Amino acid sequence: MKKTLFFVLAGLFVSLISVQDSWAVAQWSRKYGVSCTTCHTAFPRLSYFGDQFVQNGFQMPGTEDGDEVAKHIIGSSLNLNELTDIFGLRIAVSPLEVKTNSRKEGSSKETLFNIGTPNWLQLFTAGTIFKNTSIFIETEVEEHDIAFNWFELGYHNILGSSLLNVKAGKISMMEFHSLTGRLRGIPNISHQILSGVKSSNGTGDDSIAVAQPVPAVEWYGWTGPFVAALGVSNGAKLQDTNSDKNFFGTLKYFVAEEGDFAGSSVSLWGLIGADTKDLLDEITDAYTGEAENDFWRFSPAFNIRYLEKWDLQFAYLFGHDDDFNLTVEDSQDTDFQGVATILGYMPNNKWYLALQFDWVDSDDASSLQYTKLSPSIWYFPRDNMRIGLTGRFDLESESDKKHEALVHVRSMF
Repeated sequence: MKKTLFFVLAGLFVSLISVQDSWAVAQWSRKYGVSCTTCHTAFPRLSYFGDQFVQNGFQMPGTEDGDEVAKHIIGSSLNLNELTDIFGLRIAVSPLEVKTNSRKEGSSKETLFNIGTPNWLQLFTAGTIFKNTSIFIETEVEEHDIAFNWFELGYHNILGSSLLNVKAGKISMMEFHSLTGRLRGIPNISHQILSGVKSSNGTGDDSIAVAQPVPAVEWYGWTGPFVAALGVSNGAKLQDTNSDKNFFGTLKYFVAEEGDFAGSSVSLWGLIGADTKDLLDEITDAYTGEAENDFWRFSPAFNIRYLEKWDLQFAYLFGHDDDFNLTVEDSQDTDFQGVATILGYMPNNKWYLALQFDWVDSDDASSLQYTKLSPSIWYFPRDNMRIGLTGRFDLESESDKKHEALVHVRSMF
């Protein structure tokens, strides 16, 4: 019933936009009267201007326009948005998915073909409530679930200083890293080391991947080419499952703020955290104690932009878990490392070519072995729609290699 109601409301919203503007796109395009390419290259990948727009609390860089642009001035202390300037929709569909060695047929594995997969519908609510106060909410509807993936409230330029900005809610711990894991050039595949590797092998009460949204509070600030951020989080869950907190931080330097290489940057990011798990007796199901895993992650990264046509992102991540499998006895001290990198090229506003490489390695855990190469080609019939083909070649497995071919379509409006 909830899903039906949501889709009905979404349909009414789309109809409202269609009546107002037959080629309406995302809310900031409507609000400021600009193309999507003002803030994006191959959307959702942000341009350097788009990075600055987000950093400034969804206000034009160098301004504090949250009280002014496209607002209804009700009184001396109340300005309200046009609803279409803060609401938008995103849709993602995979018309064809082919995956080798993924379909079980008796004792063997065969190629899996999926047709017409509806990935998700997102209600995207974001913008300024008023001057220097922002919201960002993604309500995502999937086949069997409705979730708030990203949910944040931000206060920016506090006391008139770019050094004082605070965000709270379900946020990204890697927002200011040179390769964040979000808003990717190839949006339908994630970076394994950032999104596919979880603390405690995913078995704890608070296991996290570094690129996932987490309930947290974060301070960030910038001056000139430097950006710094520090945050504290419960871990994976909204309610703290233990007395421990996770702490994360970023240092970033823009090596070029103007010219052909504008937006190129280098950064360092780190995380210190803890994960726990209640242990139960296998026979009596009685509580026998708590296992704890202290872990940390460290990642240098860089991003080279050239004329907003070439875009190279590279991140190396090293990780350590004191007890990777969360056991009281025979704890497994585990070190691992990985690489996430993507090279994108956009020769014009209609085509985008990309090549992504993901690698994870560990001598201590067989689950931390991963090597895939992913070429991709995309066509943009409109600024707010992309249609593409992505291949994924398994370079790790000795047998049962899982190659993939994915046709993907997404649009924002």
